[in-house]
Amino acid sequence: MRQVESISLTLNLACSNCHQAIHVPGLLGRVVCPHCATHAKVDWDKFGSIVREGLLKRPGRSQSYQFFGGGEGSIDAAHTLPRCSECKVGIPLTGIEDADELTCAKGHPISIRKANALAGRLVPGALWIVGEGVNVDAAEQREQAPILLNCNACAGDLHLDGDTDRNLTCTYCSSLNVIPDALWIRLHPELRPRGFGIVASWGPDEQQGFELSCRMVDVKRQGKRKPLVEGEAKVTAQWPVPPGDGLAWACTGMDANELARLAKIVDIPARLVAILAAERATLARMAVAGRPDLPVDLQVQLAADAKRSVRSALLEREVLAPAAALILAKSDDDRTLDHLAKRKELSPAIRISLARTGRAGPLEAMTAADVDSADLAMLAAAEDLDLARRLVAEHPLTTAFLLDALASDPQLAIREAVAKHPALPRAAMQKLLDGEDPQIARTIAWRDDVPDTLLTRLAKLGGELQKRVLQRENCPPILLDEASGSDQAEVQELAALHVETSEEAIVKLVHRATAPAVIAALLARVPFPALDRALATATSPDLRLAAVRRGPAPEQLEVLATDKYKRVRRAVAQLSDLPGGLAVALSTDRDHGVRKEVKGHPAVIQRGRIRMAATVGITVLLVGCAGGTVSVLAGLAWASGLFG
Repeated sequence: MRQVESISLTLNLACSNCHQAIHVPGLLGRVVCPHCATHAKVDWDKFGSIVREGLLKRPGRSQSYQFFGGGEGSIDAAHTLPRCSECKVGIPLTGIEDADELTCAKGHPISIRKANALAGRLVPGALWIVGEGVNVDAAEQREQAPILLNCNACAGDLHLDGDTDRNLTCTYCSSLNVIPDALWIRLHPELRPRGFGIVASWGPDEQQGFELSCRMVDVKRQGKRKPLVEGEAKVTAQWPVPPGDGLAWACTGMDANELARLAKIVDIPARLVAILAAERATLARMAVAGRPDLPVDLQVQLAADAKRSVRSALLEREVLAPAAALILAKSDDDRTLDHLAKRKELSPAIRISLARTGRAGPLEAMTAADVDSADLAMLAAAEDLDLARRLVAEHPLTTAFLLDALASDPQLAIREAVAKHPALPRAAMQKLLDGEDPQIARTIAWRDDVPDTLLTRLAKLGGELQKRVLQRENCPPILLDEASGSDQAEVQELAALHVETSEEAIVKLVHRATAPAVIAALLARVPFPALDRALATATSPDLRLAAVRRGPAPEQLEVLATDKYKRVRRAVAQLSDLPGGLAVALSTDRDHGVRKEVKGHPAVIQRGRIRMAATVGITVLLVGCAGGTVSVLAGLAWASGLFG
């Protein structure tokens, strides 16, 4: 619902030429001194705060102000109805919105005209200007219609209007003509001291501006607030924000400090915050930048502010919108960039922008956990920032496409981070190996998801890579078979220890192994027939010795019994189930230890007895031949009793 408000204004100026009083009876932009005919301009905009404070007075009260410097004078703004200049009675405002003319209670005519833009700037929602001392419309018509006068010298036409000086030069003969008094007074009637009024119709927006002006008076009084208007003891915390000029009007006439204090009020409308953010006063914009509830669009606006102090105030905020921070990161001011670099919640895009200015600290402080997956593509595209690409390579959610792109990165540290990524695709692995970097190859060799084709490629590189591949549980069997034919003891050992090594490869290792570690690995394997047969003919005597202890087959035992190493033959001689034939054969071994081991074997003992009996028998026969038949028979009987 709209309400009607009015303000009565009385303005007196001092003439700059004769210093006499000039009464301004209406909302005029200029007046003429009735004493010396000097033109004077009226700057109504500088009286805006006086008009506002007059409206804030209780009904019937006024606000007076005397001013000096750049023109002297006084103004009185009363929160009252306009009065008739004849009878001094208030002019009723009932139905004024639809009235074409006004009269006071005693029937005196009252001048009225529609409010212009100047009235709207002074009072929001202004509709009418009432009670001006002269018929301004008629005066304007006279000014617009030039008056003709003849030159006193040549009778040429002289054109007069309200802006013409009293001393007029003829355009034909250049003679000086003085305008007669009667004509001059007609163009410039004397203005009597009187007041006039501005009548306004206030809707929600204008009412809001009025209430806001009350708050501004609080600001001027620095919190010592007193109710200024009846029913205005408290302003609600939630302000509606309708469109209009009421809020902008409320800001007129305030200095920078007042605007800054206003910007710090918590519950002012969002539209007013936007108005203050566009104020010319730097202090006002600084205060707006520090508001906790500052919307993102205003943060972006202030981030592009030309004043460093405004940008610094924005950077002091607890929460800074990423869009505003990104604009600040593009600033050419070093102090702004240094200030921004100290913040902790910067997005990767801002950190990249700062790093490109030589401020890599924010980017170095980041870890992969600080990066949002939506920013990965942007970071990967930062070809001039190794730190950004490293973060992408280390991020667990990096896509296969980005990993494949980073696999050919010129920086070794980034390629190594890619090689360690848990979701590394096969194509990226292939590309990393194409770089032929030993460190990258080692990193890939330790992965669990390397395909057989790449494992074969790694094994062919030899050295530590081949050993690492052979240690894998999923090592391809073909690589284990190839390792069994290697001349390197460490490779042979790995092949011997691997559970997937084939029996053929193990047999091949048995015939080639000489190193103790390889031998131990072979001996630790589960026996199988082919292994037992191979052990008997192994190159290493330790393996042949192990074959003896495992209880080889008879044909293998015969081979071992003739081994060139006495340790092997002794082990054979120590067997408890040694066949008699082998025992007898070993009893004549060249090694004393071997003969000693089989000396107690029954077959060896029996053979010894036979040999002794044969020796004795031969001896008896020889003696008997010499001593007779009886002696021979006695000797044979004795030998028979000896050997049972």
